[in-house]
Amino acid sequence: MHSTIWSGRISTDLLRFSMGRMPVNYVVHTCPRCGWSGQEERPDPASPEVRRFVREYITPMLEKGDVPPWRKWEYYALIKEAAGAADLEIGSAFLIAAQCARLGEKYERERQYRLRSVDHYLKAMEEGGVPEDSLYQTTYLIGELFRRIGDTWKSRHWFKKVLDMDIEHERREFFVKLTRQQMTEPRNFIDEEHERESRRPEKRGPLSRLKKLLGVREVRY
Repeated sequence: MHSTIWSGRISTDLLRFSMGRMPVNYVVHTCPRCGWSGQEERPDPASPEVRRFVREYITPMLEKGDVPPWRKWEYYALIKEAAGAADLEIGSAFLIAAQCARLGEKYERERQYRLRSVDHYLKAMEEGGVPEDSLYQTTYLIGELFRRIGDTWKSRHWFKKVLDMDIEHERREFFVKLTRQQMTEPRNFIDEEHERESRRPEKRGPLSRLKKLLGVREVRY
């Protein structure tokens, strides 16, 4: 087991980069025989319906060899979906699947996962499933997901929603500045000023909130 050393680099879809191995590649464990995927090496308790879903849907998807990180997160997201988890949680899992696929240079899978992610985020927004303290982050991520997918109109539409929001929040300035950057001079990584802002000591930054959403207590590999 090795603890994480952050490099300070953050992508504009809020993935923190570490020195050496990327922790997101090692958070989810997948059974190589049945495909069950969860936060722990041992299967989580599940209903008979979910276990049947794994047998009938996930197991046939398994291929020979090691399961790559993006597939682990895909299976995890699908199992969460079958279990009736919140759309915000499922969208976050598909987002990490996309990020892992990008790290593995699997760009078509990355696009597929981003489409699934944004679909669940949109459902969460429509159904009021986004807590107020996550509205800036989720609204921004929808815009950024559409940007990376290549849908400029929808991307600008959701970025404008970030700028139009008037909710008191400790991260408001950070997301407003980042949104303006992505609307005018879009980048794949946050610039140094935003990096300093994102690294301010606080209890619930973007990564910690995402970790809480996904039930990650501590990222280790």
